[in-house]
Amino acid sequence: GPQAPQYPPPAPTQEPLRAPVPPPGPPPYQGYPAPHQGYPAHHAPAARADRRPGALVAACVLTWVTTALVAGGLLMVSLAIALTGDELWVEFERQQGQSLADFGVTESQVTVAVYALTAIAVPWCLAAAGLALAAILGRRWARIALAVSSTLTGLFCLALAIANPALVVLVAVCAVTTWLLLRPDVAAWRR
Repeated sequence: GPQAPQYPPPAPTQEPLRAPVPPPGPPPYQGYPAPHQGYPAHHAPAARADRRPGALVAACVLTWVTTALVAGGLLMVSLAIALTGDELWVEFERQQGQSLADFGVTESQVTVAVYALTAIAVPWCLAAAGLALAAILGRRWARIALAVSSTLTGLFCLALAIANPALVVLVAVCAVTTWLLLRPDVAAWRR
């Protein structure tokens, strides 16, 4: 005969629950983010870093050190000429073994040239130091003006390096400073 149903009915055999496995391949299209969600990380607009680029700091430090040395050196030479007068030129001849006339110049020509160079270079150095300060504070115009100043100074020193090859050091400092100021990471950082 027919079998009577069993109470309680037998429990169906169940497999343990497992998380669904996504199919292989790229994830399905998720659509655009809702306005309040913002952009995914790989599509985020470039954010300005709050940290100053190291290249900018290096360019400004080079500017401050170089302008201090140049302005200080020129002021000391001008002061020495003003205070010692003829004694300086006598000492120069003693140490060099030659007089200024052997170089084709007079004492007054060298004195005027040193004073003129000091009168031009010291304010230029002060302006460059001020531009470096404004640049490190994030002023874009100051960074550009400092790069132009550094380039012009380098070209001027290059022209003078014919008479004094030691100025090639200043040419190199100016070239490095300009290069640092024009780097893309420095150009991108501004306030």
